[in-house]
Amino acid sequence: EEIKSVNNDDSNNSIDRDFKNFDYTTLPPSFYLIYTASRRSGKSTNAEYLINQFQRDKKRKFDAIFLLSLTDAGFEGIPKGYRYDNLDIIPQIINKQKEIQEYNKTTRKNTHKVRSHILLVIDDFASGNLRHNSVLDTLSMNGRHIIKDNGSLSVILMTQSLTKVSRVQRLNCDCMLMNAISSAKELEMIMDEYFFVL
Repeated sequence: EEIKSVNNDDSNNSIDRDFKNFDYTTLPPSFYLIYTASRRSGKSTNAEYLINQFQRDKKRKFDAIFLLSLTDAGFEGIPKGYRYDNLDIIPQIINKQKEIQEYNKTTRKNTHKVRSHILLVIDDFASGNLRHNSVLDTLSMNGRHIIKDNGSLSVILMTQSLTKVSRVQRLNCDCMLMNAISSAKELEMIMDEYFFVL
């Protein structure tokens, strides 16, 4: 099922031109993606576009997508039972993925293995939950090891302020997307942490 935008723009005119050229297949299984951009710059619309690329791909399609958002806005295709206004559900999801991984290890036939590709969309917990959250730190460092056998646990973390995201998450993310960053401090942080000269 596709994730529909609130504005339902089928022409994709609202999708950032450079974002359309982003190749989602370069993301590894169980990726941790941080998307930072200013308010009203199209983060949700671009993220929905990216998710729909996965959902059209039979091999990379997510079996379940959870929205963790204080505002519960956007991402209309995510059912109510998969929408949360806090991060408390994440440990349960991790434990379930571990159980599935253990079960799949005991099953020799691929047809008997449980398929469980999960995506967590974390939308701007600007109150500071992202900076001091050991569960998210662990996901960024070791999420790829939680489930490998016929499953994955991926994260798209969207934020208006990169300083609200812990350094552990910033340094261990697989991909950083950015758009319309006006803070000189954040731009300097990005240059310092992601660009270097050998």
